[in-house]
This record gives sequence, C-alpha cells and structure tokens, in this order.
Amino acid sequence: DIQQMADTVFGINKLSVNTQGDKILMNASGSTIYLNQGVSGSDAFAGTGFTLTNKTNRLDANATLEQSAFVTSLTGNNFVFNINGERFEFAKDTTIATIMNTINNSNAGVNINYSSITDKFTMTSKSTGASSGIAISDETGNFLSSIMGTLDSSNYTKGTDASVYIDGEKVTRSSNTFMIDGITYALKENSSDTFKMNITADTNAAFNNIKIFISDYNDIIDMINSKISEERYKDFLPLTDEQKSSLSETEATKWQDKAKSGLLKNDSYLQQIASSLREAMYSTVADLNDNSKTIGLTMSGIGISTSDFTSKGKLTVDEQKLKDALANNLDGVMKLFTQRSDKFYSPDNTDAIRQERTKESGILYKISDILDDSARTTLGGGTLLKIAGYKGTSTDTENIISKSIDSYSKKLDSLLESLTKEENRYFTQFAAMEKYISQMNQQSAWLSQNLGS
Repeated sequence: DIQQMADTVFGINKLSVNTQGDKILMNASGSTIYLNQGVSGSDAFAGTGFTLTNKTNRLDANATLEQSAFVTSLTGNNFVFNINGERFEFAKDTTIATIMNTINNSNAGVNINYSSITDKFTMTSKSTGASSGIAISDETGNFLSSIMGTLDSSNYTKGTDASVYIDGEKVTRSSNTFMIDGITYALKENSSDTFKMNITADTNAAFNNIKIFISDYNDIIDMINSKISEERYKDFLPLTDEQKSSLSETEATKWQDKAKSGLLKNDSYLQQIASSLREAMYSTVADLNDNSKTIGLTMSGIGISTSDFTSKGKLTVDEQKLKDALANNLDGVMKLFTQRSDKFYSPDNTDAIRQERTKESGILYKISDILDDSARTTLGGGTLLKIAGYKGTSTDTENIISKSIDSYSKKLDSLLESLTKEENRYFTQFAAMEKYISQMNQQSAWLSQNLGS
C-alpha cells in the first residue's frame, strides 16, 4: 500500500518500499527521505507512526530560497556571489525562478537551468568553443556551492572547438552547429568514419503539423468570437425553484440556455485575449544572439494570413507558399514557431523580463504565455480564474464573482434584518394607536351617555 501511494505522489521508481522482518525499508537513490511523526487517526499511516510529508522531492522554481530544500542546506539570510565577474545579491525570500532569470538576463554570459527530471541545476556558457569558460564564487552565503558544487572534472566540462573534414578540408568552429554554403551542420559525436550525405529536406511532417496548429488556433479564435458576439436575451431571467417546478425539464433547459446566452457579450477580458493572440501571430521573433535583429521570417512571409475582416482573426494558409518556405528555409520556419527564450515563464516576472521573453519567443511560446496569463490553473490562477474561479483549484471560492455574491448576500441579510425591525416598529406603533383609539371610543361613549342624560 505504501509503495502504491509513493508511486502516485512521487512517480514510478522514485521511492522503493520493501519489508524485512518487522521493518519497512525505504530507499530513494540520490535523494533524502523525510518522515514526520503521524497523529493517531489522521491518515492511513497513523498505525505505523509515520506520514509522507512531501508530494515531490523536486524543487519548485516559483518557491523562495527559504521554502526550498537543497541537498546542501543554505546558510544565512542573504546570498552574494559572482559569475564570470558579474556580482549578484539576493535575499532568502527571492524565488528560484527570479534568480535564474536575473542571471540569464545579465552580462555574466551564462544560462542557468533547473531540470525536475534530473533534479539538478546546470550552468552553460552562452559562448561555445575552447575560448569559453565559467568562473563562479560565493561571496556571502553558499548558494552557488550548494547548487553547483565546486568546479572540477566531476561536474565541469570545458568547451572545445568542433572540427570536421568536409570534402577533404578541415573545418573548425566554436559551435557544434554551423552553416556553410546554406547547409546547416549539427555535429553529434566523435567519429573517424567517412559519411556520404544526400542533402534533402523532408518537410511533409512540418507542413502537416503547421496546418493542424492553424486549425486549432482558428478553433480558439472562433470560440472566443462566438462568446463575444453571442445574442443576449434580456427577457429570460434565471428561473427560481418555484418557476422550474412549473415547467417540464425540456422547457426549463431551453429557458436556462436563453438566460445564459450573451453573458459574455463584448466581454473586455475575452476581447483582450483575442487581440493578444492576433498580435502574437503577426509579431516578429528576435534573434537570440542579437535582440536588435529578427530571425527574418514572419507568418505572412510563409503564407499564413487572415483572409478579410469578416474572419475576425481566423487564419488561412497559402499551402504552396508554406511548402516553399519549408523547403528553402526549414530552420528559419522552425525558429519562427518553436524558438525558446532563456527567460522562464512566471507571473511574477518583471515587465522587462516579460517583454524580453515575448520578444525572443517563437509563436507557440507567445501563445502559451497568453493562455497561461489568462487561464492557468496553477500559481494562483490566471486572470479569468481570478474573476470566475475554476473547480478543483483555490480560485473555486476565492474569486471576484464569488466574493461579489457573498457581499450581496450579506447586504441582503442586512436589509432583511432592517425590514424586520421596521415591521416590528410599525406593528408596535399600530398596536399603541389601536389602544388609544379604543380608549377614546370608550371616553366618547361615556361623555355621550352622561351629557345626553
């Protein structure tokens, strides 16, 4: 049972659980296992006295340093360190993503990344070849030594130049990927063999995938536009329970559909999403090596464009133009769609980092960021979830609409209470008036009787 639960929360083969006599043996290769004393009756492990406390032994890039458990524990509250002569300083309440983005966006000339698959940090020089290098040192605290260790042969590989013989001529480059006479070479491993290459480009798969993407994109745009322009039936108000009971199930369903129709008509948030998606499809993609330049391709340049204003942003594909672009500049087309910025996505990114990530990202990453900003279910939820909520997340009850409903409910309760008090006041006044009228009638009758006699 414990093994099955461990596989569920940690992943298959991350934590092995076995028995030996009356003992339970747990092993997680390369990781530390933490167990807390259980509370009787609190969970399935109460009888054993243990409980699993972590749902993952991987770091969360959006967690702060003080919230993160490193193999080598951090010491101190502030961390100052140097990378290739560039000085950095962070407090313990800084997130890991912010630190990595700051380093990657600096003049240190390195990219630092964290992989939840290997549970390791890697630091790579932005320059390649024998002339590249990395120098790191901690000034205050032990952040770099904690995540990177010491630079030695066990964890540091110095760059070397790539060399290959092409048509008998030795070619040396600082990068494993280079272009000669319009042909891009990507060297993968050392070899003394001679290879003969017939250079052709199989673009069919890329062509089909791009067409599928455009179809999916059009579906999203069509869905958003249908909600923005949906007809509103103001005479069909939501049914009360009493009204529902007087209608058949079919009639009630039709009425409710009419009542819901048009609730998002001209919604400013959906309009902004549609506008951002259209803008992303026509924006340029910056060259990663020089952000002042672009990769030189646009969507319209490869045959993807809108037909006319009635399409409301939906795209059409000039198939021949797209095939020509793939045949003549496959790498460029792939960069246009899939180029990845070295800036991590985070809702807490500064405007400068967000702008640079957007500028460097290919079309797919641009669209991914727009949808994450609007509808992500993690990291506090996207804009739409913060407004309307999403079942199964913290935004289900913590959202603007729910809070507004709660506020109106409290106001309604307060008004009902005031109405009850006002009714009671009038009842008291009328009862007193009735009493006085009765007394006056009695006095009038007495006066009439005595004066008349």
